[in-house]
Amino acid sequence: MENTEQGPPAVLPLVDVNSQTAMRRKIYLNSAKKSMSTLIQNLGLPSHYVLDDLQLLVKTFKLQAHNVVFKPTVWNLIALILIKMLSIRDANLKLQLETKRSESVIKLMLDLFPDAGTLLNQLFENITDISSFLKREFLEVS
Repeated sequence: MENTEQGPPAVLPLVDVNSQTAMRRKIYLNSAKKSMSTLIQNLGLPSHYVLDDLQLLVKTFKLQAHNVVFKPTVWNLIALILIKMLSIRDANLKLQLETKRSESVIKLMLDLFPDAGTLLNQLFENITDISSFLKREFLEVS
């Protein structure tokens, strides 16, 4: 076969680390936003407010090929974890998550994952009281 195209051959740009990171972030954010939107609606939270903070939070993540794609049920749990993470620095969001409605929605979600409630409570207890965690885990070892 004869090549009838004129000019130099098309060359695809090299994929660098920054573009891989941007692509992973985009994939992660799209999936997280889908699950997050449903959860936000069920919790009665202001969506634009939470989703803006979500983008800032995800920018701090070191995303790799193995931690970008999950099953839909796992994305629901991830969405809950992300909202709880955002509530650490946002008192209004934290108050909203402590309402009866929110607590019942969260309980229903966590019922799908055995021991997830206990694990999340321990995790966020350590995160919110980081001084005690560091003393207990690192200073007592010495």
